[in-house]
Amino acid sequence: MSCRCLAAVIASGLIQFTLAGCSPSTEPPAAPPTPPSSDATGTGGLETGSNSNEGASDSVDEFQEFDGMKFLVPASWESMELSGMQKGIIAAKFSIPSAGNDVSLTLSTSGGSLEDNIRRWQGQFSGGPDIVTESIKADGQDATVVRLQGTFSPGFGRPSQDGYAMTGVVIPMGQTNYYIKLTGPIEGVSSADAEFIEFCKSARRG
Repeated sequence: MSCRCLAAVIASGLIQFTLAGCSPSTEPPAAPPTPPSSDATGTGGLETGSNSNEGASDSVDEFQEFDGMKFLVPASWESMELSGMQKGIIAAKFSIPSAGNDVSLTLSTSGGSLEDNIRRWQGQFSGGPDIVTESIKADGQDATVVRLQGTFSPGFGRPSQDGYAMTGVVIPMGQTNYYIKLTGPIEGVSSADAEFIEFCKSARRG
């Protein structure tokens, strides 16, 4: 073979080798790395509150009737048993746990004028600030709110209590009045005052 032919053969081989090295690869791209495994909930293995309502109380506020008047009673309040002396005078009695064990609420009806009954309440307190009164709407009419503080003398042979308070609400009912009283240590009565007033505002004839 002549030198010219040999050179042509070598050049052709080099061209084929170069083209083969530059051709695209036919192998599929590598798969992306697998992310760390997680639980089926997608929370990465963290505990979740999937049953967050477990143990929650299903109690709800409900209207209850006492002596011809209905009130929306908070579910957290607890009905108290009336003593023999209270039966026939008090329609119902409640404790308000959030306000403390010594705070109680009573409901009753009575004749006599509003002024006479307020004076009777005043007579149960001494050594405190002057009486405070205001008006709210209850049962669609004006009801009187009375606030007293001082040394409380409940009467009927029971001992006096220092540092006591009473918030009373009087709802007129024609020939009689409806009385709701919140009584107990000043701090407890103050903490329950807003809830008590809302309770009184919910009043409606049965």
